[in-house]
Amino acid sequence: MWYNLIMEKRYCGSGFVFALFAIVPTFFASSVHASSILSPSGLQNQCNAAGNQVTISWNPVSAANFYLLRVNDTSDDSSTAAQWNWYNPGTTDINNDNVPQATYTTPVIPGHPYTWWVHSYVSSSSSASDPSFGNFICNAPPPAPPVAPAGLSYQCNAAGNQVTMNWNPVSGVDFYILRLNDSSNDSSSSAQWNWYVPGTTDLMADHVLQTTYSAPVIAGKNYIWWVQSYVSAIASSSAATFGGFTCTAQSSNPTTINVKDYGAKGDGITDDAPAIQLAVDHAGSGSTVYIPAGTYMLGTSAGTISHYDYAQQTGIWIKASHITLKGDGSSTILKLMPHKKMEIIGIAADYITIDGIVADGNGSQRDQSTGYPNGDVVAGLVTSESYRQHNTFQNCEVRNGLETGIGFWQNSYDLVQNCYIHDNGTSIAGGSGIDMSGGVNNKAIKNRIIGNTYGIIASFGDDGNEIRNNVVQNSMRTGIGLGGGNPIGGDKNFIVDGNTISGSGWAAIGMSYVLGASITNNTVTNNSADGIQVYDYDAVTGTHPTDWSTNLDIENNVCSNNMFGMRMIAGSTDGPKNITIKHNTCQNNGTGLADQIIVYPTAQVNSDWKTANTLSYGNTTTPACLIRGCAAPPQGCTYVGAGACVNGVVSCGTLSCNLVTAPTSTTPLPPPPSPPMPPVAPVPPTAPIVPITSPVSLGVTGSVSANNTSSIQDAQTELAQLLTLLLQLLQQAAAKGLMSQSQINAILSSLH
Repeated sequence: MWYNLIMEKRYCGSGFVFALFAIVPTFFASSVHASSILSPSGLQNQCNAAGNQVTISWNPVSAANFYLLRVNDTSDDSSTAAQWNWYNPGTTDINNDNVPQATYTTPVIPGHPYTWWVHSYVSSSSSASDPSFGNFICNAPPPAPPVAPAGLSYQCNAAGNQVTMNWNPVSGVDFYILRLNDSSNDSSSSAQWNWYVPGTTDLMADHVLQTTYSAPVIAGKNYIWWVQSYVSAIASSSAATFGGFTCTAQSSNPTTINVKDYGAKGDGITDDAPAIQLAVDHAGSGSTVYIPAGTYMLGTSAGTISHYDYAQQTGIWIKASHITLKGDGSSTILKLMPHKKMEIIGIAADYITIDGIVADGNGSQRDQSTGYPNGDVVAGLVTSESYRQHNTFQNCEVRNGLETGIGFWQNSYDLVQNCYIHDNGTSIAGGSGIDMSGGVNNKAIKNRIIGNTYGIIASFGDDGNEIRNNVVQNSMRTGIGLGGGNPIGGDKNFIVDGNTISGSGWAAIGMSYVLGASITNNTVTNNSADGIQVYDYDAVTGTHPTDWSTNLDIENNVCSNNMFGMRMIAGSTDGPKNITIKHNTCQNNGTGLADQIIVYPTAQVNSDWKTANTLSYGNTTTPACLIRGCAAPPQGCTYVGAGACVNGVVSCGTLSCNLVTAPTSTTPLPPPPSPPMPPVAPVPPTAPIVPITSPVSLGVTGSVSANNTSSIQDAQTELAQLLTLLLQLLQQAAAKGLMSQSQINAILSSLH
C-alpha cells in the first residue's frame, strides 16, 4: 500500500512549526497511487442570508467512519496551492480531522473566496481517500437603500417671492438631494424629465446638509419639489418624496370678493366661468371669494391642472394659497354646461377651503359612452392637484358626475366633512364619491355618500388616512375600498370607524394589500357581497401576493343581511396575517350560521376568533359553530341530519337521493355528457325495469372543522357534481333500457 507523509503548518507556543499530521494512503490528489476508498461526491454548499455562514455537504460514503475536512479562505494564503501553507489560526480556516456526518456548518467572511476539500477515512485500515474539492463565495445582502425623507412642509414669505422648504431628518444619511421645479416652464408633463430650465427659479442642489432650504420663487407660479436622502458609504440615494406649493403675496387687508362684482350672473344660462375665475385671480392670501345663491353655468376652461397621470381642463382654477371659496349652501350651484369635458373646481394651492357650494356634473348632458380619460370624463368634479396639503371641502354637495365627486390624489392633511356626495361615476368610467388615494393623513368625516360607483376609495400608497362616521349607501361596487393599488405594500395605518354602509354591489368594506388598519364600530347591512372582506389578489396576473395584508384590527362591528358577514380570504399555502377579529356581532348573513364569519385555513387570525364574536342566524345563536357547512346537494338529493353543532363542528349529515325512472316518451332524452357510456347489452323485453321509488342513501357523511374548511368544501362541491352526473346517466340508462334494476342497485350499493 502506498503512503504519504502529511506535514501541515501548526501553531505551537510562540511560533509556527511543521508537524507530522498523519500517515495516510494517498492523502492528496497528486499522490502516486489512488486509494481504493471512495472519495466523497456530490459536494454542495449553502450560504445563509447574511453571507457569514456556510453549510457544506457531500454524499455519505458507506465504508467511511468519519471524514477529514479542510476549509480554506484563499485570500490569506501564502501560496497559490491550497494544500500548502494554507492554514492560518485565528481565521475562518478549518482543519477538522474527525467529522462524523456528511455535513458541516462554519462561519465565513462575506465576499471572501473559499476552497474546501474532504476525504473519506476508514479506521480499520487507517486509510483515507483522495480529496474531493469544492469552492464557494458567500455574499452579504446588498445594503438597504436610505429611508426617504418625510414630513415635507414649506413656508412662503409675505411677498410670495421666497420659499423655505423643510423635512424631517433621516438618521444615518450624509446629505440630501433637493430639486425645485417651476412646472409652468416644463417641456414635459413629468417633473422628473426635461424639467430643468437654466436661468429660471428651477433648482438642483446635490449636497444639502440641513433639513431646510430657502430659495427664490415667482409669486403665483406652481412649483413641485422633491428631496432624497443620500448615504456615501453605499453610494445610494433614497426614493424621492414630493411636495408642491404656490407662493402668493399676502394681502395686508384680507377681503371678501363677490363674484357678481366681476360679472357673474348665476342665472342658469350664462357661462359664468370667466367671471368667477377673474374674481378668484384677484383674491389675495386670506381672502374669501363669495358666490351668492344662484345657478352658475361653467363652459369655459380657466386652464389645465396636473394630476398624477393626465392634465385636466378646469372651470375654476385656484392657484393662490389661503383662499376660501364660499357659497350659500344648497342655493349656490356650480354646474357644467352640456358636453363639457372639464372639472368644476381644480386646486393648485394649499390651505384652500371650499364651503357651502353645490358642484353639479350635469352627467346626463355629457358623453358617458366611454371611460376615463375619453369621452367627456375627467378625473373628478372637485379635485386637488398632486402633492398639495391642508385643503378642506365642507358643507358641500357634489353630484351627477360621470367621474369621481371629490378627488385629492397624493395629497396630505386634506379634509372632506359634512358633504352630500351622490350619483357620481358610471359602470364604464368607474369613479367614486371620494378618492383620497396616495395620500397621507387625509380625513373623510360625517359625509353622506350615496349612489356612486364606489363610495370611498383609498389606495396607491396611503398612510394614516381616516374614514369616520360616514353614511355610504347604494354604491354600485365597493362601499369603502382600502388598498389594492400597491401590491408591494404601500397602503397602511387606516382608521375606519363609526361608518354605516349598506346596499353595496360588492363588499361594504374591502381590503387588499393593507399593512395596518383599525376597522371598528362600523355597521354593514344589506350588501350584495361581504360585509367586511380581506382579499389579496392581483387581477392582472391572476395570482396572490408574496406580501399579504397584515396588522388588521377588526372589532365592535355589526354585520347583518350580507352575502357573508366577514371573510378572510387566503391562498392555499399562505394568507393575510396578524388579524384580530373580536367583539363583532354578525347576524342573518348568507344562508346559515356558517356564513357569519369565514376564515380560510391559511389566514392568520386570533386563535379565539370562534368564541370572541357573537354570531346568529334565525333562532340559532352561538359563538362556537362558525365553519361553513356542506356543499349544495345534487338535484333530487337532500342531507339528512345536517346542521348539528357539536363542540364547534358542523355535521354534513347523510346524503339521500330519490332516483325515479323517466316516464315513457317518444322524444329521446339528450345524450349524456362526453365521454359516452360504454355499450351495455340490452335487457330482454321479458325483464321489465322496476321503477326505483324508495330513497337511496349514498352514505356521504362528514364534518367540517376550522383547519380544513377550504379543502373539504372543494371536495364536497366536486362530489356533488359527480353525483349529479351519475344520477343523470343512470336515469338515461334506465329510460333507454340499457341497464337493469339489479345493475342500477349494484352501482348505488357500491357508493355506501
